Amino acid sequence: MVPSAATHAPRPAGGRRDSGRMPVDLMSPLRLRPLFKPAIWGGTRLRPWLGEAPSAEATGEAWILSDHGDSHSEIVEGSAAGQTLRQLMQKSPARLLGHTHADTKRFPLLLKFIDAAKPLSVQVHPDDAGAKTHEPTGDGVGKTEAWVMLATEPGAKLYAGLRPGVATADLKAAIANGTVEPLLHSLEPKPGDCLFLKAGTVHAIGAGVMLFEIQQSSDITYRLFDWNRVDPKTGKPRELHVEKGLACVDDTLGPCRPAGFRPQDPLQVLVDSEHFLMARWQTNQPIEVGSPRLNECSVLVGLAGLADLAWHGQHFKIRPGDVWLIPAETGECAVTPKGNVTILECSCG
Repeated sequence: MVPSAATHAPRPAGGRRDSGRMPVDLMSPLRLRPLFKPAIWGGTRLRPWLGEAPSAEATGEAWILSDHGDSHSEIVEGSAAGQTLRQLMQKSPARLLGHTHADTKRFPLLLKFIDAAKPLSVQVHPDDAGAKTHEPTGDGVGKTEAWVMLATEPGAKLYAGLRPGVATADLKAAIANGTVEPLLHSLEPKPGDCLFLKAGTVHAIGAGVMLFEIQQSSDITYRLFDWNRVDPKTGKPRELHVEKGLACVDDTLGPCRPAGFRPQDPLQVLVDSEHFLMARWQTNQPIEVGSPRLNECSVLVGLAGLADLAWHGQHFKIRPGDVWLIPAETGECAVTPKGNVTILECSCG
């Protein structure tokens, strides 16, 4: 566990008193609407789980907090309802993110739910330096990410990193002859597992996995191998990005394994990295979330159970799949579970 994690982690509720009076012109907690993304490997679980009508088109991802490209999350509840995250970032970045990130042009994180009915490609993401080199017209943001397993079918696999001793040259040869899988570290995940994947890690999500993903605000993905799959829309294999991808592979990283934590702890710090922090609450007791020093924002993601989110006399519901952005200026909020809950709390690094 990184020692600094304790300074960022959320806190059990104590003796804080709520005056019940609305602060003048402060942003309240803000609930966001998901943006659904089709994919040939996607499934059918995300839309109904998030309260939307099912679709005949396979849905691979729900972007639940996004300021990336043209995919801007809409705020549907709270003081900025009707606006988008992009609009808030343009008007009030310091109020939203805190002074540490006040010069950030776009919200630094992208949060997703992923439903893989079929395996994703074997892929790699660049770090910031690689993004600047290989995508010179972009914003120079790489993609370090982390996964939290939500549901896994029997026999489902993740591929996370190269096996010990495998070099980039070995991977290049395996891509050429279609024998990539034996070089990849694989594991059978179980619900609750968390994996941190640093940029440069070769990875793939196997069929039968539904997960939460937190990442840098980047959509740069280099496909190295796609299981010899044909896109049914085009009748052709999907494009690969072998040259760029191999240039971004960090073969010193080795296998990725689930994060260690004590399952009985009500608060588990899952990731503490330079790009983001993520903690998980599993409790039936009141807690406090948000920044006590009004200098950073946080994001709550409901995974299981129901809870009440209270802020200066206002009350909001946290349900499974709900995403609540707590701006830096909002400060602390009280969460009261209605039984057992599982809630992720994420913030920028």
